[in-house]
Amino acid sequence: MSTSPLQPTQPGRPTLSLFDPHAESQSQPGTADRGGETAPLPPQLSPPQGSTPWPAAPQAAWRPPPDPRASWTLLEVFERLKLPEIKDRRQTTIAEYYCHLRRWADFWATRERITYPALAPEPRTEGPPGTEGPAVSAITRDDLTTFRGWLAEQKTRGRRWSDRTIKKHLGTVHAILLCAQDHQLIGTLPKLRGGGGSKPARKLYLLRDEVSALYLETRTARWPADLYHPPRVYWQCLLVLWWNYGPRTQELVQLKPDFDALRIRNVWWQRDNPSPEGRASNEWGWLFYTPQKQRRTKPEPLYLPMNETIHRHLRALVEPDASGDAPLFPFPHSHDAFYGQWRKLCRAAGVRPKPDPSTGDAPEFTPKHFRKTAATWLNLHRPGIAQWITGHGDDRSASAQVAVRGSGESGVLARHYDNAENALIEALTTYEQPAAFAEGPTLDVRQKRLF
Repeated sequence: MSTSPLQPTQPGRPTLSLFDPHAESQSQPGTADRGGETAPLPPQLSPPQGSTPWPAAPQAAWRPPPDPRASWTLLEVFERLKLPEIKDRRQTTIAEYYCHLRRWADFWATRERITYPALAPEPRTEGPPGTEGPAVSAITRDDLTTFRGWLAEQKTRGRRWSDRTIKKHLGTVHAILLCAQDHQLIGTLPKLRGGGGSKPARKLYLLRDEVSALYLETRTARWPADLYHPPRVYWQCLLVLWWNYGPRTQELVQLKPDFDALRIRNVWWQRDNPSPEGRASNEWGWLFYTPQKQRRTKPEPLYLPMNETIHRHLRALVEPDASGDAPLFPFPHSHDAFYGQWRKLCRAAGVRPKPDPSTGDAPEFTPKHFRKTAATWLNLHRPGIAQWITGHGDDRSASAQVAVRGSGESGVLARHYDNAENALIEALTTYEQPAAFAEGPTLDVRQKRLF
């Protein structure tokens, strides 16, 4: 049987290189072995004498092999790359990522032009049971624009999703695509087309008289029941803290198990500032906490001075035998009950925003509007102080004090040298309170012994 020139020959026999016609061989010159026979070699081609040598044959440019990770979908990128980066975040944050990825899968499942196969048909112990969608390398700007339009058409209980909800979905997709770009799975990051973006939330705020009306109606509150104090005591203290500091609801009330709300140890009854950098003294004490939403970027606590109104209401709220780890507002973990009682107070007090004249929509006040309320009235009282009290300053330093003085000091001086504690004491102790706050709660016998 004859052998191919590309196959190895028998031991001891010379080999022939098809790429080198001058390769040494024991055969006769000009011949090649072919199964025991000899065959003439092909003539060697060469340029004519005196002419320019022929250029070497062009070689194909080397390209790296394709990255198999480029075929990963958003869910795969999230679980393999993004999730390890955010494993220490709250479980509700991780669950929100999975929720948005399910919506991304629903979007692709309803598109008529193409439906991608399931990412993971095998059963899962956590997360979605299987997510459809294209590879991250195939996602285009048009896909994101269409996804945004699809989100705008969705409804829950007959109401379209808010711009904030849509923005959070798009933010999840953007965060995962950015992670894919950081790991070199994709090149250019697809960006949304202009138009159709979310609008800023309405700057609704309450008037002093409206806050007073809410305060007086707390006597009708029936939730939370079966606690140490009547429900009105807790709601009155909430209103006082909302008015003066504008904290987020999750920073005051633990409506979910993973919320880290205020505890009794966060109330500092002594006059001296508990901050390691503080030197000021305030006769009404201090309240300090780290806003949960800002812990990753601003882990330093806020040290806020109390005024007489805050001090009086917190003193009436603290239980005599409670430990420092006890929550300041020991409410049951019931989102519906909390906001249900809030709506009842608003209806009883007749407090509601004006309807939108262009659409006729009649919004309602929620506790989050106290953040806008505090920022509005605090800045009117002392321009620039609200950003520090609410935790939105550039840092935990004296940017507020610079704004109060209007001294024109540089940002470097405010950030590294100027301390704002005295400006905060002056601003909060002179801050005008709603008239009804003067009727504050009274201490029981055991509390009087404690204080």
